[in-house]
Amino acid sequence: MEKVLRKFKDIPQNDIIEKFKMNEEIMNAEFNIFLLVKVILLYLVPMLLTFLLLMIGTALMTICYFIIFIFSLLYCFYC
Repeated sequence: MEKVLRKFKDIPQNDIIEKFKMNEEIMNAEFNIFLLVKVILLYLVPMLLTFLLLMIGTALMTICYFIIFIFSLLYCFYC
């Protein structure tokens, strides 16, 4: 940081330090957003997709068992 301050001799050091602090705050906020997106993509999305596929599978199995049940009832009544 001192090397950078030496290059800007005519600019007050307080302004440069404030700009560095602002950049650091912005970088911290962006990093927090990045971590939030990473957590959502890596952990929550696979869990939601698994839940969705389980729901679809359960619905399809229920429909298939219902159709088999109806056919078995029809078979019993016509025998």
